[in-house]
Amino acid sequence: MKVARTDWDITVVLPEGSDPKLLKFIDDLGVRYEFVKGRFDLAPADSVGRKVTRRFNILLSEVNVFRHLLKFDLSGAILHIEAAPWQSAGLLLALAARGANIFVTMHNALPDASVWREFIWKLKIGVVSRLRKFRLFASNQDTKNRFRRWVSEFF
Repeated sequence: MKVARTDWDITVVLPEGSDPKLLKFIDDLGVRYEFVKGRFDLAPADSVGRKVTRRFNILLSEVNVFRHLLKFDLSGAILHIEAAPWQSAGLLLALAARGANIFVTMHNALPDASVWREFIWKLKIGVVSRLRKFRLFASNQDTKNRFRRWVSEFF
């Protein structure tokens, strides 16, 4: 943001209740920010009901983010978004349909999981990685190497 703010109009969209230290950091940069209704759901999901509740909370937060971003002209906008492609494919597809250029930085590779879960993840990531205006960056070599098997061959 330090470098980009000289050439771009930057707005940071954060969930309500964001850490004051983060807000101070953004304030010190002189960058504008706005809040969106969201819910941090960090409680353990040790039952099917809890997992469904957590997923519902994630979907509700994504709908709120999408609605908030519709206030902007997204055609040609650059969005660096913290949304995992295997979890938030719907949000990423909706933003791409509005013409946004989407960038996601991955810091860690996905953990090993069941065959079924990995199939669903690969399907979602494969679809999102085919979007013309979607870019996935790996923050380190290990993540980059491990993500190769998840993205489309055209990516």
